[in-house]
Amino acid sequence: MGCAGWTWYTGAAGWMYQLLIEQLLGLVREGENLRLKPLLHPDWDTVNVDYRSLSTHYGIAFSRTPSDVPAIVVLVDGVEQSNDVIRLNNDGVSHKVLCEVRTPKTKNQKLC
Repeated sequence: MGCAGWTWYTGAAGWMYQLLIEQLLGLVREGENLRLKPLLHPDWDTVNVDYRSLSTHYGIAFSRTPSDVPAIVVLVDGVEQSNDVIRLNNDGVSHKVLCEVRTPKTKNQKLC
């Protein structure tokens, strides 16, 4: 009776992963690096992702912040990175990553 789950046995799961992780959250692995270029929905103020690379865990928190200058600021364990790329290390340590998405302020934007 019904084969609703059948689509997940095809390539649909892979496409869903690409849509959500790579396109929407902008997490793209490039060799030993992870690029963060999120396209967060306007109603999403925060998104948390657990990312594992070999034996190392990355707790990634995306947050939207009103700003005069749009930008993406990435901090790994409190240290600001020079760009939107983090180096994936196989050190077995859990790392905290903050990806601050600075968006332009608007006149009607709620701050509370």
